[in-house]
Amino acid sequence: MLRRVLKYIRDNRLLEPSDRVLVCVSGGADSVALLDILLRGGYECIVAHCNFHLRDAESDRDEQFVGDFCAKREVALTCKSFATIDEAHRIGKSIELTARTLRYKWFDEIARKYDCKAIAVAHHQNDQAETLIMNLRRGAGIRGLCGMRAKSKNPCAESEIPIIRPLLCTTHDYICHYLKNIRKIGWVEDSSNQDITYRRNMVRQELQTYQKSEIEHIAATARMMQGYWDWLSGKESKEALEVKQYEREKQMRKHYGLIGTPLIHSYSAKIFEDKFHRENINADYKLFDTQEKDLSEILTNKQMNGWSVTYPYKEKILPYLCEVDDIAREIGSVNTLYPIYKNGTNAEKVLKGWKGYNTDWIGFRDALQSHISHEHGEKADSTNLAALILGTGGAAKAVAHALTTMHIRYSMVSHSGRGDLSYNDLTEDVVSEHLLIVQCTPLGMYPEITQVPPFPTQWIGNEHIIFDCIYNPEKTLFMQLCEKRGAKVFNGLDMLKNQANEAWKIWNDKL
Repeated sequence: MLRRVLKYIRDNRLLEPSDRVLVCVSGGADSVALLDILLRGGYECIVAHCNFHLRDAESDRDEQFVGDFCAKREVALTCKSFATIDEAHRIGKSIELTARTLRYKWFDEIARKYDCKAIAVAHHQNDQAETLIMNLRRGAGIRGLCGMRAKSKNPCAESEIPIIRPLLCTTHDYICHYLKNIRKIGWVEDSSNQDITYRRNMVRQELQTYQKSEIEHIAATARMMQGYWDWLSGKESKEALEVKQYEREKQMRKHYGLIGTPLIHSYSAKIFEDKFHRENINADYKLFDTQEKDLSEILTNKQMNGWSVTYPYKEKILPYLCEVDDIAREIGSVNTLYPIYKNGTNAEKVLKGWKGYNTDWIGFRDALQSHISHEHGEKADSTNLAALILGTGGAAKAVAHALTTMHIRYSMVSHSGRGDLSYNDLTEDVVSEHLLIVQCTPLGMYPEITQVPPFPTQWIGNEHIIFDCIYNPEKTLFMQLCEKRGAKVFNGLDMLKNQANEAWKIWNDKL
């Protein structure tokens, strides 16, 4: 926390090391943390505390707390009481607006009196999110979505002493964690924050249901809007330079996506986004829940640098491709598409069509071999296995090809009559002779987690290996039933990761 805030101060040039700063302290967690961090950072601090006399004894309690806090740390303190309600009536403004005007005018007076270089307030990312949401509800353009700046002009004074917000780099939850668990420092609570007759308090309580990452994303949006506003206004600010760089990178960013339906279960985007972040790759990966009638149209998107294909289109998409890799054609299904350009290069982006590849079989082969080696040693011989493949779709065809390359005998099982066996053919002898069962249907996939293929699990024993190509949920009901019978069970997550790595090689011409 200390390093983060001090770095934010340096990066945004809020203060110089020798600066004297007026710190506005209410006694709440945010302002107490701000003062503690600035003192630890070596800044000379003058504390200002306002008593608006809006909460009876609680207002005096806050003033006493701040006084004791500063006295213990030998920090200069200036307090002022305001007849806030009387002033609001006199000028015909709301109590909130009146209190804001009173304090910012007074802050400027004190800052000038003590020759402070800045006035530090404790706004953080939650406050930034509140501001954006309230502005959106009122109706706002780019300027309204800029929210609060790290450094800004005092809205109620003419002097050049700026308002700075060093805590805009963090959230309220982390501030409380810093005080309670790291610094062991207490603070006071403002009971009026629970009064939802104030619109901002309603928004504040709503934001308590948000994840920390969601708060951070809203705050990041505000900073981006600041950059766009400055750019449009011809101002060469740090924020403007950041968004210019972002736009340059966006022009060069590569785009990948997954075609299928439904995609609520898919981990593909997370796998690729984690890879992009880990390896600092300028790319994104999105999910495209696509109906069959829209396949032709989605493949005209020339902005895409590669597609993944999943259920139910691994076979159905074949007629829409201009080329198919030899192995994929032999398998009869594809899961990876690579763009083909009319001039043979990416330079002019004249898209001719897509070439289909199958990396599922490699993903399955490597995952199965790894599991067998882990269970039986590196030199384990899988050729004495016989397998039952449940299903006859695209995934099943890839599994069949992989088993062929591994010299493992297999039979495909289906309801449709397309397989070698039907589920009614699965007697105790048949199941006992096939110790590898590969489940390739979507039965049991999230959210339909109670579904199972009609497989006679009563014939499963402790010598069986169950490989379910589903990875969400982590352990399907079929896997659970087989595990209870003593079988070793594995899901399809490693297969997914392996095939994704192979797809990445294809998209980057590394095969």
